[in-house]
Amino acid sequence: MGRHRVLLVAAATIALAGCGQAPDAVTSSGAKPDQKPYAGADNNYAEKTFTSGDSAGWQKAIKERAQAQNDYIRAQPL
Repeated sequence: MGRHRVLLVAAATIALAGCGQAPDAVTSSGAKPDQKPYAGADNNYAEKTFTSGDSAGWQKAIKERAQAQNDYIRAQPL
């Protein structure tokens, strides 16, 4: 009987473990869904390769970042 009680308590504990998790809340940081991607960079964490609201600068920064990650560009010929 004692073994069944221990298993029952363990199963109840495991079953109720997820009930106390708080839901993820959306904060006010970051770009809003209705904003242009280049308009949401007014914080100290954004890279300073473009200014907020500058579409051409944002496009240039995205292209440079993509080229920096391109292994065919990065690899040195033998």
